Amino acid sequence: PPEPPPPAVRPRLALRARSTSAAPSPPIHAPASQWPQRVVYHPGGARDYRIFTAPIADDPVRELRIVDPYGAAGDRARQNMVDFVRLLLTQAPSVAQVRIITFDADSVDVSQAESSDIQYADMHDRWRAAFGQDAALQFLPLSKRGNRSLHDREVQAVTRSGKRLTWDLGRGIDGVMGNRHGCNVVLTMEEHPG
Repeated sequence: PPEPPPPAVRPRLALRARSTSAAPSPPIHAPASQWPQRVVYHPGGARDYRIFTAPIADDPVRELRIVDPYGAAGDRARQNMVDFVRLLLTQAPSVAQVRIITFDADSVDVSQAESSDIQYADMHDRWRAAFGQDAALQFLPLSKRGNRSLHDREVQAVTRSGKRLTWDLGRGIDGVMGNRHGCNVVLTMEEHPG
């Protein structure tokens, strides 16, 4: 019988990277030795808040922005929101601004129906009871009808030194402050010289 032909030689492929003219973005990092970059809270488990408190322990928050569509949906959610902000501002006797963006009451289903006016007034009452005039609140409840893209839950803080922190929250503030559900938290940090 004739011998089989030798195997075909396949050409090698080479990958080349093209350079772009855009400048690279600044590195984002968090020293893992000082605090966790990612935390997984389990249902029914205890909550360790070092992922929030350690990065700001020696550098208080100057500005705070919280985006949580359901962060003001009912009494428990609003109280959790105020308690969470208190956790972050314990080191900052006065903060320049706290901005909270949520859906309005007319856009969410809660066990006890309430109007957007009641939601707004109750959030401000809880805020004044917790902070007085020390922290200026800008509470922005939005209608779901015009803001279908409001989905992700995150907390952004700028510290006195200019450090920018972003915490991505899997189940929002309620998932962090309560233990009925699991919740993942991821921290990214960008330091600005200044």
